Amino acid sequence: MLTNADMTVYNKVFDSVTKTNKYNRTQVTEINWHNDLGTVMASGTVTQKDMFKIRTDNYEKFLPAAEYLALTDKTGFWTVQRDDVIAKGLLTTEITGIATLQALKADCFRVTSYSDNRRGGIPNIRIGGE
Repeated sequence: MLTNADMTVYNKVFDSVTKTNKYNRTQVTEINWHNDLGTVMASGTVTQKDMFKIRTDNYEKFLPAAEYLALTDKTGFWTVQRDDVIAKGLLTTEITGIATLQALKADCFRVTSYSDNRRGGIPNIRIGGE
């Protein structure tokens, strides 16, 4: 797989003690990062939006969401779910939401789709978002 970047995955997890969402950060190397400017039509209005597509075959520490959420210590593992946040590069910033990264002008997006394609001809994890 052609790789052109690294990413930081921020998995959104509900903290039952504080009753708030937390973001667990994991760095993943060797990904293919692609983004383009797309057009979206809603309620008769056309707007432009950045659309992101990521693929990686670096899924050694990837777990399906149910397995990831069941872990007591999630350190070093990652998953993908809607509303997780992905940032380009190996970041060390802790976040409370995507706005934290946007304020830093980081290249980032909110996950809207994903596929676990680890079986088949070209095994990978595909992540999409805006």
